Amino acid sequence: MEDLNNILNTGEVPNIFPADEKVDVQEMMRKPAKEEERCPEGTPAQLFAFFLERCKKALHVVLCFSSIGSSLRNRIRDFPSIVNCTTIDWFSLWPPDALEAVAVRFLGEVAMAAEVRDSCVTMVQTFHTSTERKAQQFKDELKRVYYVTPTSYLELIATFKALLGDKRKEIAALRDRYSNGYDCLVDTEGKVNTMQRELEDLQPVLQEENAKAGEQLVVVAREAEAANKIAEAIAVEEAAAQKIADSANAIKTDCETQLAEALPALKAAQEAVKCISKGDIAELKNLAKPPEDVKLVTKVVCMLFGKTPIKEMNPETQRREENWWKPSVQMMIDPKFLT
Repeated sequence: MEDLNNILNTGEVPNIFPADEKVDVQEMMRKPAKEEERCPEGTPAQLFAFFLERCKKALHVVLCFSSIGSSLRNRIRDFPSIVNCTTIDWFSLWPPDALEAVAVRFLGEVAMAAEVRDSCVTMVQTFHTSTERKAQQFKDELKRVYYVTPTSYLELIATFKALLGDKRKEIAALRDRYSNGYDCLVDTEGKVNTMQRELEDLQPVLQEENAKAGEQLVVVAREAEAANKIAEAIAVEEAAAQKIADSANAIKTDCETQLAEALPALKAAQEAVKCISKGDIAELKNLAKPPEDVKLVTKVVCMLFGKTPIKEMNPETQRREENWWKPSVQMMIDPKFLT
C-alpha cells in the first residue's frame, strides 16, 4: 500500500528499472519527445519524466474495496491518495432486472424445464430482495448494519445449484435402488414360478422313484444276508492275517535289535566323517599314488554319488581297467563335496 501511495503521489515506482534499462528507456523517448517538441534540453531526467507522463496517460488502475467493516476507513486515513488521486464509483444495490439477468445466466447452466427455471429465478430473487428488506429493518430497529451484497446473491445461486445437484444425485440413487429392488423381485417371482412348475412336473417321477426304492429295499435285505456270510469268511481270513502280522512283528523286533547294535557303529562313522577337514581333502586329492585302502574308500564314495569310472590301459596287465581315482579327484575338487 505504501508503494501504491508513492505511485499516486509521484508517478514513479522506485527502482523499477535497473540502471542500464533506464538508460535504454530514456533513449527510446528521445525521438517521440523531439516529434512532440518536448524535453528541449534532452536531459535524462526530462526524458524519463516524459516517459512517466506517457505511461500515466495509457495506464489505468482499478482498485476494488469493500465497504464492510472499518478496513476501508482505516486505509483512507493511512493513504489519502486513495481519495485525492482516484475517481470513486460507488456500486449500489442491483436492480430487479440485474438480479433476474444474473440468475438466468447462472441457472441456465442447470438442466431443467423452462417453467421450472423461471420459478427458480423468481425464487432466488425473492430470497435476495426479502433479505435486503430484513437487513434494512434490522438496521432501523437495532441500529446495526447487516450487509447484503451482490456477492451474497452470487453465493446464494451457487449454494442453490450445489444443493440441487446433491439432491438430484440422492434422488437418482434412491430411484436406482428401488428400480433394482423391483427388478430383483420380478426376477425372483419368475424363478419361483418356474421352480413350482418343475416341482409339479417332478411329482410323477418322484412317485415312480419311491416305488423303485421299495424294490431296492428288498434287494438290499437279500444282499445284507449275503454280506453277513461274507463277513464270517472275512473273520476267518482276518485270523490267518493276524498270525502273519504276529510273525512280521517278530521279524521287526529282530531287525530293531540288530539296528540298535549297528547304531553305535553308525554314530562312530558319522563322528569320524565330522573330523575330516578341508586340509585333509586337499592332501588326499594331491596324492600321486594313493594307497589301495584310499582308492577303495574313494571308489565307494564315487559309487554313492553316482560317479562313473574312466577306462584306461593298465601298462602292467596290458588291459583296459576301470580307473576310479581320477573321478574321485574331480569329485573332491567340488567345493560342496565336504558338506
